[in-house]
Amino acid sequence: MDSCDEDRHFTLTVPRLALREPMLLNSILALASRYDALRRSVPPDLEAIQYNQKSIEWLIASFSKPPSTYGSELLAAVVMTRSYEECDFEADISHLHLSGTKDLLAYDKVAQIASRGGLAEAACWVHLRQAIYAYLVRRRPVDRHINAFQNLAAFRRTDDSSYANQIVYHFARTLRLLFHSSRSKERLDTEDTWASLQTDIDGWFSNKPLSFSPVFASSPNGPQFPALVMLSSPPGNMI
Repeated sequence: MDSCDEDRHFTLTVPRLALREPMLLNSILALASRYDALRRSVPPDLEAIQYNQKSIEWLIASFSKPPSTYGSELLAAVVMTRSYEECDFEADISHLHLSGTKDLLAYDKVAQIASRGGLAEAACWVHLRQAIYAYLVRRRPVDRHINAFQNLAAFRRTDDSSYANQIVYHFARTLRLLFHSSRSKERLDTEDTWASLQTDIDGWFSNKPLSFSPVFASSPNGPQFPALVMLSSPPGNMI
């Protein structure tokens, strides 16, 4: 979950918050139990199901409160529960928690918190990658409101993580244009939108840090991809 986050919010911040937030604690335990069961191929995964049910109970209780109480902890818990959902074929079809994150981001307070960076922003980028996965695997259209991501702190910073997340955002925009749902009532001005996307991607390539250029590259050998050696992890994960 921290693949494009050098500050590793889900590795370092979330466990500390889980000491006082049962919602986060149960989300962590559910996801960890699920991964462990998949690794060991031990069905049925009763432990993970139990923790996930507890996590959902805490999420329901949190969502029943006024939107003014919503914060980064709730956002992080929802994206972790969505990660659990991705590991369950039957649950993954419904995309319940993917929609939950999108609904959260519609609240002004949550959007303002995310725009300041930190865990909330990290959760937003995880959500965007989850939305990309949902389209590529399930053909679920990418959210048409993704332009709101331009308000996140990553577009005001120049570190490697921010540049990696920016190109992920442009990739999501590309998917939205390429595979726009025919069922949607939204009508895109395709020519102008493609031109804007091309301009933004050209700007990204022109301004990207030197760390996004490999220090070593070898030609592909048969069916294998070329070997690329990068200076830092975000550019490597982005590639």
